[in-house]
Amino acid sequence: MGEVRERAQSPGARRLAGIVRAVVGFVVPPGGSPWLLTVRTLTYAVGSGAYLAVNAVFFTRYAGLSAAEVALGLSVRAAVELLVSVSLGRVADRVGGLRAWLAGSLAQALLFALYPQVRDVSAFLAVIVLMGCAGSLGAAGRARYIGDVVAAGRRVGVSAFLRSVQNIGLAAGTGLAGLALAVDTPSGYVLVIYLNSGILLLEVLLLACFGATAGSPAAAGPARFSRTTAMRDVPFLALSALNGLLALNEPMLFVVLPLWILQRTDAPQVLIAVTLVVNMAMTVLLQVRTSRRAEDVIGAARSQRFAGCWLAAACLTFWASGLSSGPWTVALLVGGLVTLTFGELYASAAAWGQSYGLAPDGMRAEYIAVHELGPKATWILGPLGVVALVMTPAGWLVMVVLFLAVAALCVPAARWAMSTPRPGAGTRTD
Repeated sequence: MGEVRERAQSPGARRLAGIVRAVVGFVVPPGGSPWLLTVRTLTYAVGSGAYLAVNAVFFTRYAGLSAAEVALGLSVRAAVELLVSVSLGRVADRVGGLRAWLAGSLAQALLFALYPQVRDVSAFLAVIVLMGCAGSLGAAGRARYIGDVVAAGRRVGVSAFLRSVQNIGLAAGTGLAGLALAVDTPSGYVLVIYLNSGILLLEVLLLACFGATAGSPAAAGPARFSRTTAMRDVPFLALSALNGLLALNEPMLFVVLPLWILQRTDAPQVLIAVTLVVNMAMTVLLQVRTSRRAEDVIGAARSQRFAGCWLAAACLTFWASGLSSGPWTVALLVGGLVTLTFGELYASAAAWGQSYGLAPDGMRAEYIAVHELGPKATWILGPLGVVALVMTPAGWLVMVVLFLAVAALCVPAARWAMSTPRPGAGTRTD
């Protein structure tokens, strides 16, 4: 027995065990991760992936809206979400994470069931704006619920694991949507919409039946109402702004990079799809690993610093791809995509660590909503601004300077926030 144990602890065995953990670590939830969160994340992502892949086709071909009307609705929804997210975070703190999550999911399920009835732009705007509000309430409740039922030292790890699971579900949902797109019939698109509505109803059922037992009932209850507001916490607002600048990685990946490949390089068009697949695979395999040192606020700030440096390197690489040709262009674009994804992974980990680490217990959902204001604003202003910038000769180099400046400011900003008392820090959840 001693010989077997000694052999199992040999350097070769430890290296093999490390490789196995790196490859399959996203399959087994980390300690302290309620099974309910894992099941919900996977099912919700399947429905979301299917819906996101067909929603533009559904509204233009089935509902008869123009592309401009769909774009207008999405922009209005994003603007309304930005305006109401903090208030809905306060609601989630007031009524409790589980109740807010339940209400948001139920409202989304009912609104999705109304989508096939949309036939004009006014109905579309009404439904999609209400959907944005319901989604914001559900997200605020879910964020608070995770903070309530997961131990303080494990929240970032659990969030990272759930993001890996989410990407698996999104891939599966996109595959299902591919079937509907291949058939290309109105009934197929309506079926996808009703599938997403049904998945949300399943989520409501799971939360109603098992949510109260997924963690401490007392911790999952409502908080005492606080008259203070996170919007007065200037250091935390500064961290939200830095978080928003790092969140430019998303419009860079989904909007800027495809346009750059098409208009400023000689790379094949198929490379656009390859970049998305590589990004998703890296997220599934590496999000947990890149989140390990972000559980505390300073560790999260250092992850932000890593993110800024990785994103600066990505911008420099993309700039170089516009000056190259042939295989060198493809190599530079793939290399830039890899560095961009590392920036995304470290930025995500940092956002979880800072928002959970600095939020007072009784104002957790509100603080997380404030921390997300930066990324929400980025999606409203970022795509147009960054596209216009990087299409200029020195645009990518300006982005390099911007991300390096963010990297330099992250740790000092976090220390400033830690040294400043939080408004409502005495408010408790029990």
